[in-house]
Amino acid sequence: MVTESGIRTQQDVALMRKHGVHAFLVGEAFMVAPDPGAALAALFSSPKTTHNVPL
Repeated sequence: MVTESGIRTQQDVALMRKHGVHAFLVGEAFMVAPDPGAALAALFSSPKTTHNVPL
C-alpha cells in the first residue's frame, strides 16, 4: 500500500506506518522546502529526533 497525499510531518508518517503503509509519495512538501534533502531527512527520521527544518 502507498500513501500519496498530505504527508507533511513525522506524525503523518507514524500514523500511516501504524496502519501498515510503508511507501510514501511526497512531493509538495519537498518542492516548497528551502532544503529538500534536509526536509526528507526530517520527515523520515525517528520522531524522537528533532530537526528544525521547515516542511
